[in-house]
Amino acid sequence: MKKTYYYFHLLILINIFHAEDNIYKIKFGLLNEKNFDIDSDLINNIFYNRIYLNLSIGTSVQTVPFELDNEVQTFCVTNDVFNVNESSTYENISKKEIEIYYEVPRKAYLSKDILNIDGKTKKINFILGTQFPYRISKLGIIGLRIPHLIQDGVFPFFHSLKDAELLNSLIWTLKFYDNMSLFDQVTYDKNKKNTIGEFIFGGEPSKYENDSHKYNDKSYYTINPSPSLDIRLWKFDFSKIYITLKEGENLTQIEYEEDKTAEIMIKYSFISGPQYFLYFLEEHYLYLPMVDGLCTEEVIDSYTYIECDSSFKPETFQNISFEQRGFEYTFNLTYEDLFVFDQKKQKYIFLIFIRDNSDIWELGTIFLRKFQFVFNENSQSIGIYKYYEGDDRDDKDKRGDNPDNDNSNIMKIVLIISLSVIFAVLLILTGMFIQKKICNKDRKKRANELKDNFVYESENTDENGLAINSEKKIIKEG
Repeated sequence: MKKTYYYFHLLILINIFHAEDNIYKIKFGLLNEKNFDIDSDLINNIFYNRIYLNLSIGTSVQTVPFELDNEVQTFCVTNDVFNVNESSTYENISKKEIEIYYEVPRKAYLSKDILNIDGKTKKINFILGTQFPYRISKLGIIGLRIPHLIQDGVFPFFHSLKDAELLNSLIWTLKFYDNMSLFDQVTYDKNKKNTIGEFIFGGEPSKYENDSHKYNDKSYYTINPSPSLDIRLWKFDFSKIYITLKEGENLTQIEYEEDKTAEIMIKYSFISGPQYFLYFLEEHYLYLPMVDGLCTEEVIDSYTYIECDSSFKPETFQNISFEQRGFEYTFNLTYEDLFVFDQKKQKYIFLIFIRDNSDIWELGTIFLRKFQFVFNENSQSIGIYKYYEGDDRDDKDKRGDNPDNDNSNIMKIVLIISLSVIFAVLLILTGMFIQKKICNKDRKKRANELKDNFVYESENTDENGLAINSEKKIIKEG
């Protein structure tokens, strides 16, 4: 009976904690990939910062920084940061260098090695990159593009994890800490931990967030394949999006005349779009500061942006709202979202850029930090739900450090104790029932046997006061 009790108890524990078995939360930060120094001004940091996270690979363990890159599907470890000679579990699958098409890197070895994620270790497929076409990469790469034209041996990150049975669901999101300033999110500081959020994947958001913030499948944006090389990027359909600039109760509306798309750019901390939009802002809302010389147009790497002197008052700038008709949420951007102060240059940087000769919008961390974007490879769609406002900025490493998770754990403990008590009571009642039905029957049978074979050793009936017949049965009292 004890074995049954412990076995049942174990099943309860497994069922309660099974939902979180494949939910991973890995903290990510910023890294200046261009030159790895912080002497450049803020605008360079904005352009060249990358979102990265650390993963442990190999035996003995090597910690490698990985860039989250939505433009590629490659899962790559570079030979600059991962030494295969120091890993006893590394396997070279391809034996000779192969060429990779439309991906980063351009040359690589197909490989396998141990990956450690949140204490779980499995041998997974990845690419050991050896040649890069346009940059010196000091990072590994986690490609977040939807796999479509997969070259043999080019292993997407989530698919490698799924093959290794580390997760079941190809759903992920980026969660920026809600009490971190925009300045912290677009600057790099080597003197502090540049932890700005969490990369969460492996299950439905409702399993790792408050149920009241659960997103709805009907709220998904479907991903439209790009005609170029038939590559599927994470894009919004902007055909129903319009922009309002609020002036008290008046609304100035700009509506797209043609279908537009907007890529979700994980890397950058700004948004870009058609040139006429920035010109509209200049004409209607930055006209006087630009005439007075407080604000000027600047160009960097074929992008045009606006910077303003320290005497400029960004709080006078009107809010901008991005809204899709019929959709529940509105993307409201205030001056605090649109301007960041460059302390070195003593300038305000306006974070809406235009890319020369391009009509492409790029939604960077300005949007991501305010809304939860759920990227679902299973349904090839993007879900959006309101930001979960929990204070989790503290440098804590485990899920249980979140206050909501603490409450959840307490509830689980209470549930376990309650179920244990209920099960114990059921065991007692079952035991009493068995005892009543089986044991009592045995006792009656034994009593009858003893009664049939009853013999008195003494025949002194006078002393006993009993009369006994020849069959030694009591016939009456004397």
